[in-house]
Amino acid sequence: MLSSSSTKNDEEKHSETIHSDETATDASSPYSRQRVLLICIFLLLVLFGITAFVSRQYHRKIHTLADRWFAEGEHRFQSGNVTGALSDYRNALVYSPDNSVFQLHLAQALAAVGRVDEARSYLTNLLAESPGSGAINLELARIAARQGATADALRYYHGAIYGVWEKDPLNMRWRVRRELCVYLLSTGAKAQAVPEAIALADETAPEDLTRRKDAASLLLRAGVSSRALTEFQSVLSSDRHDADALTGAGTRAFPMRQDRLGSAY
Repeated sequence: MLSSSSTKNDEEKHSETIHSDETATDASSPYSRQRVLLICIFLLLVLFGITAFVSRQYHRKIHTLADRWFAEGEHRFQSGNVTGALSDYRNALVYSPDNSVFQLHLAQALAAVGRVDEARSYLTNLLAESPGSGAINLELARIAARQGATADALRYYHGAIYGVWEKDPLNMRWRVRRELCVYLLSTGAKAQAVPEAIALADETAPEDLTRRKDAASLLLRAGVSSRALTEFQSVLSSDRHDADALTGAGTRAFPMRQDRLGSAY
């Protein structure tokens, strides 16, 4: 009987020991899971940081290469090596295919070497994205003027005049309008050149004598003689020894005197 009672007590003690071990394990299990979860989160954050750093470095390198090729293309284009510039601009676009500035300069280079259709394709796509761009409209106007498409040239020139320019817009609009005047006069379209020449004179600052003489000369070529004389006289009122203004005023004043003498007889 004693042996049976002892065996029973041993079994009860063993059962209590197992139960206490399971309780201890259950008590420590939540802390273990939290520790593992925190470690996993920490590792994910580290990996995310590394990925972001590598991605930034990659994109920085890509942009650096694109800018380097573009700068080389600009140097070659300004030096007259348009063919070399074409290759550089294309390389720049490999690294930055959606860069509108690169595309515009590539189109300018293509037009310069006579590859007009390719240039127009780039410019038309750019204009669809930025219809108010002065620079894009100007390039399309020059292509149209080169091909003798006067109606298209006028439309694009006006788009450039009234378009958006990032740098020095007043100066750029004056220069574009002057270019339009010269183009119209070179094609014999005096009637269309008259309002442009008058607008050019109106947009010229009174103190800018060089541009006033330029506008007066275009007015004279367009047949707006009285306004041309007024502009030349305005220049002479500031500098009465200006040779160009004296010549221009004399060119207009002589026929006017002849007309008066003829009417007197």
